[in-house]
Amino acid sequence: MREWANNLEFNKNENNITVWNGTTKKYENYNSQNEFTNRKSALGYSFSIQPRIYFESEGLGGSFIGISVDKARYNFSSKRIKTGNNSGDEIFTDEYFSEFESISDLAANFGTQTLYDRISIEYAGGIAIRKITGRRYAYTNDNGGNYIEGYSDIKRTSPAFTFSLKVGYHF
Repeated sequence: MREWANNLEFNKNENNITVWNGTTKKYENYNSQNEFTNRKSALGYSFSIQPRIYFESEGLGGSFIGISVDKARYNFSSKRIKTGNNSGDEIFTDEYFSEFESISDLAANFGTQTLYDRISIEYAGGIAIRKITGRRYAYTNDNGGNYIEGYSDIKRTSPAFTFSLKVGYHF
């Protein structure tokens, strides 16, 4: 499905701008982009609001259609690299750079919820507009072999398909 979306060129709306030592330029392939050795996770959050209309009953069982607003924020921190003339391996300091990635969805969902004595089962699917924003730590070598650091701001909007399976227990 991802290849199909890429072929439709939805990623033309992607905007990665990396700031290096105070100067801005587009540079998508920096050293720490997908590196998690010197990155640790931090506390984040998520929430979802979804008003629904049920077709088969006045209660909370049966088929439904709904509009949902979903938000998730993932926080990380990366060790900073020692800048300057470094030959050989990368040397990291004890300082950390705070990073984040936020995902926001506005979706139209269709699903079914079945209520049992103490358990409820729900499955749903939908189509959404997804907005992803974030900031990541970046470092690379300049033309002289010195390490420079910066950050990359990520902004992307694309369609998304959502699927969910929820199992609940009633007290």
